[in-house]
Amino acid sequence: MSGNNRGCCKDAGKDMFDRVPTLPPLPVDGTTPENYEVERDDPAGTVRLKTRFYEVTHDLTKGGAISSIILFRGTGENMLTEPISCAVTTADWKTTLSDVNAPALECEITRDGKYATVVMTSGLRPTVGEATDSPVKIRTVYEYRWGYIRVKRQFLFPASGFDVAQIMAHQWKLRPDISHFGVRAGSPACDPTHCGESQWGHLDPGRANDYPYWSCYAPRHVVFGNPGREGIEWFMSSDLAQWTYGVCGEIGHGWLNIGSVTQPRKAVEMQVCALKMPRKDLQKKKAVFKGKLTLDYRIGIPIISGRAAKPFIHESFNRKNWPTEATIKKWAADGVATAHFHHDGDTFHDGLFWRDGSYPPFGPEDMAEFDRVLKTCRENGIRVTTYFSNKELHPTTDIYREHGQEWARLPDGKTQVHNLYEGDEYGAQMCLRSGWSDWFKKSVERVSANHKIDGVYYDWNQAIFCNNPAHSDRKCPDGYFNDKGGLFADLKDSPVAHWDIDELIELMELTREFVGPGGLAIIHNTMNPCMATENFASHVLGMEWGTGHLSDGVPKLRELPFEWNFVGARPRGVITGGCIDKKAPVAIFRKRNLQCLLTGVAPWRASALDIVMFAPLKKLNMDGSRFLDWRNKVASTGTCSVKCAAYDSEDSLVLLLANTSDDKVTAKVKLCANALLLRQTAQYGIVDLSSGESWTEDQARLFESGVELQIEANTCRFFKIDPAKN
Repeated sequence: MSGNNRGCCKDAGKDMFDRVPTLPPLPVDGTTPENYEVERDDPAGTVRLKTRFYEVTHDLTKGGAISSIILFRGTGENMLTEPISCAVTTADWKTTLSDVNAPALECEITRDGKYATVVMTSGLRPTVGEATDSPVKIRTVYEYRWGYIRVKRQFLFPASGFDVAQIMAHQWKLRPDISHFGVRAGSPACDPTHCGESQWGHLDPGRANDYPYWSCYAPRHVVFGNPGREGIEWFMSSDLAQWTYGVCGEIGHGWLNIGSVTQPRKAVEMQVCALKMPRKDLQKKKAVFKGKLTLDYRIGIPIISGRAAKPFIHESFNRKNWPTEATIKKWAADGVATAHFHHDGDTFHDGLFWRDGSYPPFGPEDMAEFDRVLKTCRENGIRVTTYFSNKELHPTTDIYREHGQEWARLPDGKTQVHNLYEGDEYGAQMCLRSGWSDWFKKSVERVSANHKIDGVYYDWNQAIFCNNPAHSDRKCPDGYFNDKGGLFADLKDSPVAHWDIDELIELMELTREFVGPGGLAIIHNTMNPCMATENFASHVLGMEWGTGHLSDGVPKLRELPFEWNFVGARPRGVITGGCIDKKAPVAIFRKRNLQCLLTGVAPWRASALDIVMFAPLKKLNMDGSRFLDWRNKVASTGTCSVKCAAYDSEDSLVLLLANTSDDKVTAKVKLCANALLLRQTAQYGIVDLSSGESWTEDQARLFESGVELQIEANTCRFFKIDPAKN
């Protein structure tokens, strides 16, 4: 036996879900941008851009297309099964001209500080080996930023015009294990109070009668992933109208296809088209393109460090109940590591709350209490910040009266949306693609300058659709937003349609720079996780709403929502109150906590039950450890109701054994050496982290014959295993 054999257990199967990361963890989390290494190898026909966390390769023999994206601390394997391509289909639907069928004609590489830009120009050909290019060429600009790539596709049509049936801006085929996906649809939301939330799906190429996802709108955002391990995303830049009115002067002519393919190899496929005409015999008009057609989008790449993170055990407080020194000391003793002030609405109906955009929010006495709590938290090792909403501005503030309409998110081009509750409101929705962005940054700086906070907590940290003409360089026809049918009757796409994703990413980049490499940046993005923004965050919150409430049971572990632990790049908090019926039995809350422990997330905010169930991990030193979730089969248990996970390093192992049944069980636990980093030794010291009991086990019993352990119903036992000292 070799404890450093980092393959999979023999019984782990061939599914990518069961693969274990092959490299040791990095000493940093990657929230702060680092340099790109750029390597051009003309004999091999490649251009490679590399960071310590991921590597992207372009193939110069295939139009300069991206042919490989590898996350070193994910599976360490190429997520693509074929190069990312673009194509134009002729009007008769008989010929498709693709960039990957021709070598790159030009390749230009420039550096800008830490970042790099690669510009590829190539012809489009119908098949590999075609002697000459078609009249259409493609110029693609890849601007490499930290954790994402800005892509500018420029289709170059002849001046005489070219009849087309389809313009496919982006196609990729991903490994079949990268099978969970979420789509933010390109069509305007039917309810303006909604933000175009992700619709979730799952494919299983070659093993299921999968249903594809189709839409006649190019999507705003699509994310794919192997939950808790790795993934990738595609999303439009802020100018949404570029993909609709900028192509054909109208909407509904795009296309999104997500589905399974099995040939030439199994894969999850996505095609995004700016134009997809009906069959030739159904076409009522031709699509003729001349000159340059530009389409901007982004590819998000998660920064996965491979290092285990302590569970996101968090508290919050408000003005009505300022926590005492004793309360804060108890938080620290319970393992609470972070906290924030959160009183953004008139919860207590006394008119005293922190109105978004106001400062100071309270009188001198309350502000003194605010500073006292911040100071006491820091003294007890708890990092603390306060709540900011980057989408809300309260109508009672002076700045709203001055700029509220100018900065507002207007989904129908004229009507503001107010976030209401119980006869009151949190604030009016703003759009970062306006002067609101600069003012919001200054408001964060103002609070930080006056109070010793450790960072920020951003709510509404997602991009939202907007039709405010003041936020676009494009023009809208007179009367376009005339209301003839009541409030929001003209909610639709338009020549000025946009969202604020570019501005949101810029805000996160500047926020990370502002709080510093070790600063606290908590973001809340329920239903709309985004790798490009989360890369700059310390912690992420989700699952507040949008799912059915549990009352009789919990999903199987494989059926947990993709949003649950996303791709495992950042410590996540699952807002239990948004997932479980308040009247559900305690067993449901216990089962949900077990699922959190087995997947590396934490319930949020921490309840008394959560504190007890997570207590054995609170003093655990996770430096140099990696987290292996329930899929890695780090041990066999002899019973299907007992699942295991581990915090694994070469010096020690913390094994989590969770009994998900309603009955007490006896598990026969055998460690799987091939899944662990734990080094080889004849004997191991074992400590029960809950009871403190300790003993020594021989290698043979621990790895071969098994150790019998009793586990109570709906509980988890934690064991620290170290090589025995001589």
